[in-house]
Amino acid sequence: MRMPGSICAFTLFFYGINQFLLNRKKINILYIGLGFLVFLIMGFRTLLAFTLLFTLFLLYSITKNAIRIIGYLILGCILVFGISQTEFAQSKIKEMQTRQEKGDNFSNKDYIRYREYEYFTEEQFIKPGEKFIGGGTPVYDGNNYANTLDHVAITYGYFWVDLGLIGLSWIIGIPAVLILIYIIIRCSIRIKDKDILFIRYTLLTTLFSSLLTTAEIFRRGNFIIIALFLCVEYTRSLEKKKHSLNNTYYDKKFGN
Repeated sequence: MRMPGSICAFTLFFYGINQFLLNRKKINILYIGLGFLVFLIMGFRTLLAFTLLFTLFLLYSITKNAIRIIGYLILGCILVFGISQTEFAQSKIKEMQTRQEKGDNFSNKDYIRYREYEYFTEEQFIKPGEKFIGGGTPVYDGNNYANTLDHVAITYGYFWVDLGLIGLSWIIGIPAVLILIYIIIRCSIRIKDKDILFIRYTLLTTLFSSLLTTAEIFRRGNFIIIALFLCVEYTRSLEKKKHSLNNTYYDKKFGN
């Protein structure tokens, strides 16, 4: 499954955890369950792994208490177990297990992503400088470049988006991808207030899961949400700076 604006699911999931840790409202458990259900429907093992990893980071960032973290993990396991017992969830889990057993992983030398990488680096993007500045966004209006990418996708199942940010670098260039990574990480680091930590871990989950195997960070519609996150961080930073300046002015004028 591919869902435009898929970052909304990550946002819902991490927002639910973030808010539950702060206010204990039960409605947030529903948000967590709905967000997790989307991950399950998508069936991407890498996404699930990074989601669970950064969930631990979020728990630690807010609670900083090992006993409470263990308690929340037990609660989370109960929730996941409940969802996994549904017929639909069982079918998705079986699909992921089948792909793993079939050798759809990086330990298999014939894994399709190895073949995709070999094709795109040795057959497609071979012009001088093309691997550095990118080949450009394919516009399917009859030009040979776009038609070739379309042909290998239909004939061999080779998609540049399957290689995440590596694939994106062949399209928009390495400098552009590095700038994108810098913007995401900088925004994540600057977010420190507990009520918006869900933004940090939403961004980091989609970024790291997009390094090699998926296109979540740049999937259609996601940049709109990312732009809103950047705006939230920027606005919050301005508010803090203004508050700090006001306090400094007050201290200088009236003394402490």
